Formats: sequence, C-alpha cells, structure tokens
Amino acid sequence: MGVDRLIHPESHLDRSTNGWWATLCPVTVHFVSDRLSSLCLIDFRPGVSPGAVVWVDPQTGARTIISDATTGSAPPFQRFGNIEVEATGELVTMDRVRNAVFRIHPVTGARTIVSDATTGRGPAFFAPSEIAVEPTGTLVVADTRLRAVVRVDPISGDRAIIAR
Repeated sequence: MGVDRLIHPESHLDRSTNGWWATLCPVTVHFVSDRLSSLCLIDFRPGVSPGAVVWVDPQTGARTIISDATTGSAPPFQRFGNIEVEATGELVTMDRVRNAVFRIHPVTGARTIVSDATTGRGPAFFAPSEIAVEPTGTLVVADTRLRAVVRVDPISGDRAIIAR
C-alpha cells in the first residue's frame, strides 16, 4: 500500500471551496494510492465531536465516514492522535484520553484496542501523541508525559520503552 503523509498532525485545514466540509479540521491526512487515490483523514472538531476517520476523494471531494461515534463497532474514540496505515491496509491511531492504541478496519470501521493499560504488558501510556508503523509492522508511539518512545507489538499489545 502506498502511503504518504500530506499534513502534519494538529494542522487545521479548511477547503470549503472545493467540496470539503466547511468546518473540516483534519488532524492527519494520508494519500492512499491503492484505494482509488483517496485521502484518509481524521476529522476532529473540538467541542463538537470526538472525531471521525474519513475517506476523501481528492478529485470530487466526496467523503465517506469510515469510523466515528455511530459508524463502526465500539469502543468509541474520545480524542484522536495521528493515523497511520499498516501493511495489511488497516489503520492505527491512538486515543489521547483513553491512553490507548486503536486499530480501525478500513471498510467496516470496526475499532479494536491494540494496546492500553489492560491490553498488553509494559509501561502504561500517559499521553500518547504520535504513532508510526515500522517496516517490520511494529508500532512506535511517542508519549509526551512519559517523555519516551514506546515500541508496541501489533499483535500482543506489549509495550517497551526504546528511547527517553
């Protein structure tokens, strides 16, 4: 799967003139080349909703919600971080309130917790802020309150600090 990060997390983008929501506030946007050249983004609207994972067709502006409070199965998000795409095509993100790493199915929107205080072993997250997928498929999470980079096993959810 070809993936390129297009905007930095915490960016705010308003493209109301080309068909996007007038109040669109994406946290992260990715170009996903094998999904009809669409964009995958997280839309976070402070004070309005905990957010949504959305596919956007960059040619037409057509939007499809993949996962939000009413789309996809629980547990629901409370506050997103950035989003990455695994080699399998599944999406991974972290929830900054739940202190958890989530996996999202790109078609059904089903959400599962990959790692949190009760899933996997190792130091608990306190403020996960960024996530990345290594070439091996292992997840790497930056945690600002731990002041650490944490490697997460994508199957077991086990966590290990790899840098402070």
